[in-house]
Order: sequence, then structure tokens, then C-alpha cells
Amino acid sequence: MPGAGKSEVLYWLRDFFENVCCWEHGEEFAYLAFQHSMVALIKGFTFDSFCATTWITDKGAVVNQRREQSKDMSKLFVKYQRLRWIFIDECSTLGVEKLSLGETNVRTNIRERGTWARRKLQNDQDFELRSWGGVNLCLSGDFWQFTPIQDTAIFADPFATYHEFDNNCAWTPNRVIQIFCF
Repeated sequence: MPGAGKSEVLYWLRDFFENVCCWEHGEEFAYLAFQHSMVALIKGFTFDSFCATTWITDKGAVVNQRREQSKDMSKLFVKYQRLRWIFIDECSTLGVEKLSLGETNVRTNIRERGTWARRKLQNDQDFELRSWGGVNLCLSGDFWQFTPIQDTAIFADPFATYHEFDNNCAWTPNRVIQIFCF
């Protein structure tokens, strides 16, 4: 909903992180947005540049491909080594596929040992990797906006096509809500 105060809350959080916690934007926390006009308003980074995601131009060229040598330390590892929070503003403009690419890049380039990146399983011997490498994620925006171009909206019904074919599907929207809320 426009005018609800989302941007003001982001300004307050940034002020708290920088002046109380003495954190630096881009080091311990990052404000991201998908479009440059939104990035300018929150004084942050584009999602594509910070999460090192690729995109295809209208002429079919792939942009922002990583070209790192395997013998060198990953630039993304260095970039994410102190990261604690990621804030994505106007998240409705960001598609699921792009969000997934960003999550994969952050998760695979973050230190695992001695961090929140891993969660112990019940047997206390094995671990599983946490989403976003254990970095806290905050999405803000209006979920009733237009859908992203050539991508699936994060507010789209993932079961819409399945219900047409299989009414006995075990993965219903209510089941997903139960899984994520408990």
C-alpha cells in the first residue's frame, strides 16, 4: 500500500545500523532494489550488481557473468564475509527466478564454518545449508503490483497450473502455509 511508511522504516533501520551499531552499508547490511530509480531513493545497490546475477539483453547477450580464476579467492566471498542483513525494497518488481539466482550466489559464497550458514540436523552430526547463507532477509514492497517482465512474480500462485490437472495434489496453498508458519 503506498504511503504506509515502508521507506521511512527503512530509513530508521539504516540510521540505527550506521549510528548505533556502527555498521557500514555494503559490509554488514545492504539495501537492494531491482530498478535504478528505486536504488537511488534508498541509496543502495541494484540486486543484480550486489548478488552478481546475470541477465540477457534485448540482443541476447549475457551480461554480468562472473569471470574468476579458481586459484584466487572469490570476490563475492570477500564481499559477503561480514554481511548480516539484506533488505530488498519494492520486492514485487523482482521475479522468483532472479531472487533464486541471488540466493544461490549469496549462499554458495558465504563462509560456512562457525556461522549461521549451517543448521545442525537432529543427529547432531550432519548439517544443512540455510537459505541466503544464514543472512537475515527483509522484503518490503507492495505485493499487489504489476508482475515482473519475463519472470514469475513472488506473489504469484505457484499452484494455479497444477490445480487444473490434479485436484488431489498434496501441495496445496494451505499446506504450504502450514509448512512455513510452523
